Amino acid sequence: MKKILPFIFLILAGASFAESFHFIAERNVPVFFEDENLDVFIDKTTTIPKGKDISFACEKNRIRISNINDKNKTVAFITNYEFYDGWISLKGLRIKDCSQLLPDSIISIEEIGLSKKFVPVYFLEVLKNKDCSIIKKYDYQYKLENQNPSIQSETEEYIASGIQEGWFCPVISNIGIRFHNGNSFLFNKIEKSGENKFQCTGYGVPSFSRESINESNWDSYFSYNQIDSGKYEKLILQIDGDFLKISSETQNKALITYVVISDSIKKQLINLFNHKNCDLSKVNWPRHADGSCDFK
Repeated sequence: MKKILPFIFLILAGASFAESFHFIAERNVPVFFEDENLDVFIDKTTTIPKGKDISFACEKNRIRISNINDKNKTVAFITNYEFYDGWISLKGLRIKDCSQLLPDSIISIEEIGLSKKFVPVYFLEVLKNKDCSIIKKYDYQYKLENQNPSIQSETEEYIASGIQEGWFCPVISNIGIRFHNGNSFLFNKIEKSGENKFQCTGYGVPSFSRESINESNWDSYFSYNQIDSGKYEKLILQIDGDFLKISSETQNKALITYVVISDSIKKQLINLFNHKNCDLSKVNWPRHADGSCDFK
C-alpha cells in the first residue's frame, strides 16, 4: 500500500501548485504501475471512481506514452514530473464544467494503446519522394542532430521504431494533447468555433524542464514565458478529413498539421526509414474532407 496511497492522495487531493486544471472521471478510470522490469501493468483493484474530481498542476504534469507492456501496446497517461509511481489513463476523463468534447474522429487513444496513429503531414512528402532528409526542412531538432550520416541513420531507425510502437505519434484526448516532439498542452476549456473547428484553451509546456536545457537548442511549440504571464493560450484545431491542423491563436501562427495514417502508410514509412526503400503502389493515401488527395 505504500506505493499506491501517495499517488491516490496526489491525484484526488490535487497538487499544491499555483495553477491546477480540473477534470472529471466519466467512468471508473484505471491506474497503471511499473514492475521491476519496467513493464506497465494495470492494478485492477485501484481505480479512480466515476464522477470523481481530479486536479492536475498544468506545468508539473505532462502527457506521456509508457514503455511497451506485455501486450506490445503503449499506454497514454498523465504523470507528475516528480512522481513516477503511477499513471492515469486519459480515456474517460473530461474537463470539469465543460460539456464540449472533441469528435471521436481525432481522439487517438484507447484505455491501453492508440486507436489511431497520426504523424506530421510532411511525412507524406518524405514517403512520396522516398527521401528521409526532407524532414530537415521542417524539424529543427532533427536537422541539428543529424550533421553526419552515422547519426542520421540512427535517428531514422529511432523514428521508425517510434512509428511502429506508437510513442512518436501524438496523443489526442479530451483533456489535452501530447505532440510528437514531447510538448504537452493541457486543456481547461473546449469550445466549438465553426464546422469541424475547435478552440482549446489552456497551457502548453515544452518537453524539457526549466532548468535542464537551453530552449534555443530545442524545437518547441511552447514557452515557459506564456505560463509565467498568467494568461491562457488558445489552440485552434481544424479537422479536414484525415488531416488535423493545429495552430495557436495566441501566437498567431500554425504549429503543426497531423495526418492519420493507414496501415499501408505506416508499413512503408517504417521500410523507408529502416531500409531506404518503399513500395508506393501499396499505399492508401489520406484524403481531405472533399475527397481530394494531395499525394496520389
